[in-house]
Amino acid sequence: MIISLHVADVGARAVPALLRERLHPGEVPGLRSARTTLTGAIEAGLLPKLHPGRVALLASWEDDAALDGFLRTEQSPLAERLAGGWHVRLRPIRMSGSWSAMPVEVAPGTATDDDHGYGGQRYGEQEHREQDGQGQDGQRQDGRGPDGDGRGPDGRGLESGERYVEVVAGATATPVAVLTLGQLRLRRALPFLRANSRAAGRAAADPALLASLALARPPRFVSTFSIWQSVDAMRRYAYGSTQPDHKAAIQAHQAAPFHHEAGFVRCVPYAAQGTWDGRDPLATAGSTAATAATSHRETR
Repeated sequence: MIISLHVADVGARAVPALLRERLHPGEVPGLRSARTTLTGAIEAGLLPKLHPGRVALLASWEDDAALDGFLRTEQSPLAERLAGGWHVRLRPIRMSGSWSAMPVEVAPGTATDDDHGYGGQRYGEQEHREQDGQGQDGQRQDGRGPDGDGRGPDGRGLESGERYVEVVAGATATPVAVLTLGQLRLRRALPFLRANSRAAGRAAADPALLASLALARPPRFVSTFSIWQSVDAMRRYAYGSTQPDHKAAIQAHQAAPFHHEAGFVRCVPYAAQGTWDGRDPLATAGSTAATAATSHRETR
């Protein structure tokens, strides 16, 4: 399976109609799940700052071919409305917690690390082979085929205009995308917003954060999407002793859960198209990862 996130500025008047758009797996070939959402900034503050004219679509698919079919705008009015924005293809490599609305499948593996805090079952992550950039199934970590031939995880070529994300295996060089998913307990909304505000402020100020977005479907669905320059950078933010706010939010959730159901998904972003706020946040991933790693070493 793969996940896609689509972000587009459609104008405030168009947002309500797009939020009413519902994609159903039985009607869209290869679709597993889909949700249109409001969007906002990840920053300090009790309530996220909404982007009034921006909408997002979070979806999961059987494979690249299914997403290709959706992106052929003549077959999907929603895809046509989102075509002027930015979208990214994501290959899940780790899941913590659970999210029944979008069951996440990752390749089995034996790698473990400190991704915890959302409870529930842990799932395997494909091991990175730093010598050849390939995972256990022969798939390159940049989402290309075993020979680096410009194909997605299912071996298919992607849609015209999409840019592959060059990825060098290794925790200091690989850009990583993170999705957090929550079905909010309304009585825990205020504690959640307080804890989230502190953690979001830290994330927004982190130079290793390439891009971020809050996603919401009131009153219960809350989510964040972030792209980090490397796995190491993401871990420093999430679990590092110098930035304790995210760890504190996890501990507060463990003590008294904010959500009825919650999940944390780490993904490899392997192809993207379009612009988000005038740029593709993955376009300079390699060079900015090196800069961030150097900056971290210099400040230690």
